[in-house]
Amino acid sequence: MIISIANIDDLSGILELQKIAFLQEARLYNNYNIQPLVQSLEEIKVEYKKTTILKAETESGIIGSVRGNMKKNDCWVNKLMVHPDYQGRGIGKALLLEIEKYFPQAKRFRLGTGAKSKNNILFYEKAGYRIVKYDKFHDGIEAVLMEKTIG
Repeated sequence: MIISIANIDDLSGILELQKIAFLQEARLYNNYNIQPLVQSLEEIKVEYKKTTILKAETESGIIGSVRGNMKKNDCWVNKLMVHPDYQGRGIGKALLLEIEKYFPQAKRFRLGTGAKSKNNILFYEKAGYRIVKYDKFHDGIEAVLMEKTIG
């Protein structure tokens, strides 16, 4: 497996993976209108211009991805995903560590995940993140804001 920066030609594959990977979340919340499932190719192309998108790739194609972007001193991590067939192999952890390396200037890493997504919360806690706030995503799903402070 190789982790590298995605290029514009990878976006359709990442979007396809996103729709597969986030289907589990949609089922959990019984909401199939969550942003990762309804995002269009044009929207991800706009996001690409202002966000670092990493991909995890094997000979069979893109199997994981994560995004990060700086806002002041904070790096916002989002859409960490691994194809369901490849989960539980450390790929998500590798992607998370790699996106953190891309932003050495960050004083804090922040992310949001669904409040019912216990596996995601546990995963991020093991990586050093902690819940700092309960909130709602724009699609109405209960969420937790998690952060990891550096230094």
